[in-house]
Amino acid sequence: MPGVEPATPETTPEVETAGPADAPADGDDADAGDELPTEPGTATDTDTETETESDAAPDTDTDTEPTVATGSDADAPATAPTRRRLLIPAVALALSLALLAALLLVTREDPAQRSRDASAASATARSTLEQILSYNHATMTQQVPANQALLTGKFKDEFATTMTKTIVPLATKDKTVVKARAYEVGVMSQGDDTVTVQAFVDQARTSDAQKEPSIDQNRVIATMTKVGNRWLVSALKAY
Repeated sequence: MPGVEPATPETTPEVETAGPADAPADGDDADAGDELPTEPGTATDTDTETETESDAAPDTDTDTEPTVATGSDADAPATAPTRRRLLIPAVALALSLALLAALLLVTREDPAQRSRDASAASATARSTLEQILSYNHATMTQQVPANQALLTGKFKDEFATTMTKTIVPLATKDKTVVKARAYEVGVMSQGDDTVTVQAFVDQARTSDAQKEPSIDQNRVIATMTKVGNRWLVSALKAY
């Protein structure tokens, strides 16, 4: 119609369509629900901490292993017996050392004294044997007490009894005279205050019936005992 401009057809706005460059990748839609990638080490650290906490948690299992005492706890009950066991050998060792020291001291000081004692006992034995084994019928009653002064112990009385009851009557009857001589006197053994000697003794005997002396050879063992500063005969055995 005149005067009316023909209607212009409405144009549909152009819609930009995403090009291939803007399209999402083929696998993006499928992975849209997956976790987003985390920073390196984040997930690993979390898992490690969880495992560590689990490992560090105390074991609540009712089966418990027996506790083993170690160190001083295990040794504590045995301390006193152990000390006693160690103390006894220590005391024994100390006593042994003390005895050894005393023995060494005595041994160091003793040889000279022992030698002097042996010499003195041997010399005294010689003179004593010659005196007590000699007798004269004319002087025997005076000789017995003098001889007893050279003796000690039970032998002192035994000798006096034998001389008085046996020898004196026979010697008086036969007018006997005996002269003894001791030789080769040697030490057989020695103690602290005793020395045992062996001696050979010859006795020359005369009487009214025998004017020429007869020799009796004897071997005797005499025990010399130190009494004070003197060596006296305490035992005498002839064989």
